[in-house]
Amino acid sequence: MRDLSPRPLAVAVAVLAALLIAPICAWADVGVLGVPPPTPPGPFTNPPAFGREPAPTWSWQASASGGGATILRYHVMVSQDSGATWRVASPATVPAAEPATSWRPSWPGFAADGIYQIKVQAEDGDHVLSEWGYSSTYVLDRVPPQVALTVPETGLETNNVDIVMRGTASDSPWGVAAVHWEVRDPDGRLVAGVARFGEPDASFTPSAPLSIQGEYIVRLNAEDRAGNLAVTTERTFKLDTIAPEMSLYELLVTPSRMLQGDVYISDSQPRIKVVAVDTLGGSGFNVDGQLDIEVFADSETPQRVSGTVTRTPTRPGDDGGSWTALWSPSGPMASGRYYSWITIVDDAGNKLERGGAAHRFVIDAAPPGMS
Repeated sequence: MRDLSPRPLAVAVAVLAALLIAPICAWADVGVLGVPPPTPPGPFTNPPAFGREPAPTWSWQASASGGGATILRYHVMVSQDSGATWRVASPATVPAAEPATSWRPSWPGFAADGIYQIKVQAEDGDHVLSEWGYSSTYVLDRVPPQVALTVPETGLETNNVDIVMRGTASDSPWGVAAVHWEVRDPDGRLVAGVARFGEPDASFTPSAPLSIQGEYIVRLNAEDRAGNLAVTTERTFKLDTIAPEMSLYELLVTPSRMLQGDVYISDSQPRIKVVAVDTLGGSGFNVDGQLDIEVFADSETPQRVSGTVTRTPTRPGDDGGSWTALWSPSGPMASGRYYSWITIVDDAGNKLERGGAAHRFVIDAAPPGMS
């Protein structure tokens, strides 16, 4: 057997080493498939937490590739119930972009309101997938709040200068973000005041007692966290702090005469006529105003005389209508001293009372004696 010389042996070893090292060098820049995998996508740039846009946009920072491969695309899944269940999104994938990639739902966007969230997975050129990256939630809310006014009630006429406006505003399930009051006086100027709200109760308290007579306008609106505005609710009320007037008082008897400041009559069944009017622009008597005539015997303990009151018309047809009342006794009245008492109340609650000595009369039905 022939031994190899040292020189040929060294050449053989060098050739063998070259054959082994060359493939390793060729794969040095590639790495092992899927080691490490791409990093999860993120962080995310999210749409606002609440909104009315059915096709919001999410974007995220690009994933870092592993094993020398590049990121090809991202897979997207979407949840409508804050991550409880997931479905394949539409579009289901988006091409990778640097430095960030974005996704929005296919037109026309999400069909129903809900709490939406997406999760995204990167895929590299070796088809290796990353872990999922998760966005924040987005509440799609296209339903406006509900509002209602409770004070003033419909058709209110009041003499309350310290009236507090009240109402309700609610938005289920997300809640009301802001309540807006607008109160204008009869001259069209805004009434300053303090608004308070604790869902669902809303109130508006004027900064100072109301002083201008006439019709006020009250409007209430609300906005939810997504920016939906409620349909404005509006009412008016009339402020009337001036008492009505008695334009006519008449004792319907014949004949009569004055004696020592009293009206003397011989008629044992006198009648009393009163006409009531409200001030210009006042609340009138057409809703629940009051017009009463009473007659009392003027004694140490006044006794009410039985009688009836007939009103014409039964009730005025509008705020400006006058009102007439006629009192008649139930039967003949005994001779003696009497006085009437008149009460007039308008629809706002302002009261006028007249009577007593200023409306006293004396019945003297006995003929004078002969000597």
